Amino acid sequence: QEEEVGLNLQVDLRVCDNPKELTVQGKVILPKGSLLTVGLWRKDGAENWEKMDEETVEVEMGGRFVSSLSPFKESMRDNVTDLESMQEILKNSYEVKVTSHFRNDKEQPQSVIKTVGEGGKKIAGEWVTDQGADGKAIIYSQKYQLNPSVHGPACFSFKPEKI
Repeated sequence: QEEEVGLNLQVDLRVCDNPKELTVQGKVILPKGSLLTVGLWRKDGAENWEKMDEETVEVEMGGRFVSSLSPFKESMRDNVTDLESMQEILKNSYEVKVTSHFRNDKEQPQSVIKTVGEGGKKIAGEWVTDQGADGKAIIYSQKYQLNPSVHGPACFSFKPEKI
């Protein structure tokens, strides 16, 4: 009998050196080289969610991954000229989504498929869903509210708070 590959996903959203980028840092118990899709969504209106940015990242040694995403659409960036305009745009709720599929070696490197099994059959954990014939997938999401903090006339940050 084959041993399952456990999955424990942790994600933290930070505003680092560049206030126009949000850093998503996480750790998974997946093989080095596993591919994850990290996306940032913004609540726009009553219950509409709009994708702001998304990128595919590779899991590093120790299961760590990092993604830098923009909380602004290209069309919004020109309107961000000062703290007030940034606060206005960022006051809405955001959602971080991390997903990964294990159907075949077109979605993951062969070395990863060898470890997790075809279709991800060896992975198990809180964020793992069985998608029938498509195998297993990791689907994680967490909503955040960004709270601004001013540290001086040109220095400010936004502290993400899970909601």
